[in-house]
Amino acid sequence: MTLREAVRTAGSVFSSKRNLSIISVIVAVAASLATLVYFYYSFSSIEINKIASQDVRSNSRIESYDFARILENEIDTISTSLGIIANAPAVQNNQQIDARTFFDSAKNNSESWVDFFAWLGPDGKLIWSSNLNETVYQEYKGTDLSFRPYFTVPKSTLEPYYSSVIASVDNIPRIFVSVPILGSIGNQSRGGVNNDTSTLPNATTAEANTPRQLFKGIVYSGIRLDTVGELLKDQLIPEFQSSVTLLDRDGTILYSSNDTYIGQNVFSNEIQSAIYPSLIPLEFKDKYNDILKASFEGKQGSEDIEIGGQLNTVSYQPVIVETNQASRNNNTKYFMSVFIASPHLLTNNVSALIDQQKNFSIIMIAVISALSLGIAFLVITWNKRLRNTVNTKTIELKDANEQLKAHGKMQKEFINIAAHELRTPTQAVLGYSEILKIQSKKENRKDEAIDAIYRNATRLQHLANDILDVTRIESQTLKLNKQRFNLNEVLSYIVNDFKNEISKINSPVNIYYKPAPELVNEPSIKADRERVTQVISNLISNAIKFTQQGTISVSAKILPGIQVIGTKEKTPGISQELEKLDGSYPLEQEARVKQDNVDTRAEKKEQEETVHNNESEKGGNQVLISIKDTGSGIDPEIVSKLFSKFTTKSLKGTGLGLFICKSIVEAHGGRIWAENNDGADRIVNGDGNASKGATFFFTLPIDKD
Repeated sequence: MTLREAVRTAGSVFSSKRNLSIISVIVAVAASLATLVYFYYSFSSIEINKIASQDVRSNSRIESYDFARILENEIDTISTSLGIIANAPAVQNNQQIDARTFFDSAKNNSESWVDFFAWLGPDGKLIWSSNLNETVYQEYKGTDLSFRPYFTVPKSTLEPYYSSVIASVDNIPRIFVSVPILGSIGNQSRGGVNNDTSTLPNATTAEANTPRQLFKGIVYSGIRLDTVGELLKDQLIPEFQSSVTLLDRDGTILYSSNDTYIGQNVFSNEIQSAIYPSLIPLEFKDKYNDILKASFEGKQGSEDIEIGGQLNTVSYQPVIVETNQASRNNNTKYFMSVFIASPHLLTNNVSALIDQQKNFSIIMIAVISALSLGIAFLVITWNKRLRNTVNTKTIELKDANEQLKAHGKMQKEFINIAAHELRTPTQAVLGYSEILKIQSKKENRKDEAIDAIYRNATRLQHLANDILDVTRIESQTLKLNKQRFNLNEVLSYIVNDFKNEISKINSPVNIYYKPAPELVNEPSIKADRERVTQVISNLISNAIKFTQQGTISVSAKILPGIQVIGTKEKTPGISQELEKLDGSYPLEQEARVKQDNVDTRAEKKEQEETVHNNESEKGGNQVLISIKDTGSGIDPEIVSKLFSKFTTKSLKGTGLGLFICKSIVEAHGGRIWAENNDGADRIVNGDGNASKGATFFFTLPIDKD
């Protein structure tokens, strides 16, 4: 397209008010949608930001709570182990060699947390330590540690003691848990422990009447703070990049990622100057110090504070230890606090993405608007071409449709004429062949050629009749000549005719019919007798065709109202009703039948159906007719289309019979379906073998008018 042609096309497009209105609407809609998307995305991003921040806060609280409980459990375990050692007879009796087993066992059970378990005598001198071999032990044996608080405090209080950070002789910061070894003052030590009353703490007047105990020394454990810190760090969720800090009840830093802070008080000038303002801005100083003070009171909580230029959620939880001393002074129950600082990295990342998306959305609004103009122009241009093409194709399709209609009409007329023309010579052939058969019978001779002519002429006549019926059904010209007749008589005549036919060829198939008493008493039904006879004959003929040897059972039963068919509650359905017709064979206990017009038993679907007994709803009573055989059953390949045209597995049939049966039954207002005989529903043949077979059912309404 040249520039001049493009300008001319554009002029023709925009010169039309209709086209101009369309372009304006498209542009307005595009801009509105883009703006709506922008605001919606901004709102969603803000909500995502809030959720991300809340997730960080929640994780920080959970981690601080979990770590506090972990520390409480481990310290409680260590205290329990120390109590067991202190009360062990070997320790009570100063049997040093035997007592070592208890120390080594306790060390093995708490190896990841405890550095060692040790024993000091009543004079504060080292008796044994689990982390020393024999050579080193001989060097440190008798070391005087009586000045250490983990000895002096339990000696004076006779209570377990939990220390703050203490630098050991190896300059490694540790916390210590110690438990006094106590005995009754009247007992004499068999191990040589000094029972001098000088080892007793001073008793107050109020305690004069309290039973006094003999102090025999302490057992204690050393816990390396760097080991505790690493164990806790390993349990932090890496994605949140949190950090952990431990403070004791006096504000001493027990553990920090910065080793130089360990052992210093958080309110010391050195620590305060290191924190503010290099890590925490001065405007957060009071808030952060208030958090620290609250934690020293054994409180828990969390706050958002800026640390290192990054918003962090700081959560803190107290670590509580249970001692008898705590019952006298509640403050002593609080041992230390766990601090978890979780940076809002995800929130910041989301915020950066939000800003990028906002800018991108603004650009997209402009791009979408420009594209909308271009697309609108192209659509209107192409619409003209498309309209012309559609009009041309529509005319062609109309012509083709008329030709198809004419062709279909000609085809139906041809089939109808051909079927009629086939019937005329077929009837003549049948007539002459019957005459010849009579003559052959009189002359006592059997002519197989005549039998073949008669048999094939009969098949040809059936085919012509089927074609005519299908033509009437598809053209909706199938008419029913309804009249009253006795169904029991019709069934009896049909069964007797088939019995005669079977006896002529000496077939091993037995066919019988036993009506229900109420059917005998029923005077008549109103239906097309010829068509009903056609349906029953066709179904019995099919049963004979697929039953090489065995039994064909024809049954009939009047059903009051509209019977439920196979509900999940096992309400008596059609199969149960049929069981009452003839006790000579069992029927399936639960019939499950699909409720469409082309229902078949093969779908195996259980459906909830409502039970109705209101005869006024759908015509009142119905008669149910079944033809049951012991043949090969219904092939699974055709079960889903059993009542469709040209569906057959027989080499002799055309596949039109069941289609015609279905149409005739439904024209009467009835239903038809089929099912294979499974399980207990199989019939036992005369030779004693169980045969599968199939059962065809159909219903007809009983017209009372």
